[in-house]
Amino acid sequence: MRDRDLFQLALVLRPFWQVVSCEFDLGKKRLDIEIDFPPGSIFICPGCGREGCKAYDKEAAYTIKRHWNGILRWFTSKINNGILEGINSLIQAAKAKARGSHTVKNLITMIYIIGAKLEFRLPT
Repeated sequence: MRDRDLFQLALVLRPFWQVVSCEFDLGKKRLDIEIDFPPGSIFICPGCGREGCKAYDKEAAYTIKRHWNGILRWFTSKINNGILEGINSLIQAAKAKARGSHTVKNLITMIYIIGAKLEFRLPT
């Protein structure tokens, strides 16, 4: 019997859980047991209680993997693209307000007006 099978029985794991690896470091007096489940396993959702929820969100995992360097870089620089998203939102609002004007100059003027948050009031 392999060590993994022995720990599988000793821990009384449910059928979908499995012992992937176990390592014992005598010098550190440490036993590491890695437990996982096969990809595509179906569970009861802890949020809604519904059966048939998949454990992995593959798209989220792929997105994190693609942007891993940027995620790690944030911890050192604390810079994200929130400011750029805000500026883009202002430009999109200016485009909507400048609809009907046919020149780039008018669009740029509208961006400056919205970006500067100027208020134009009639004299009372």
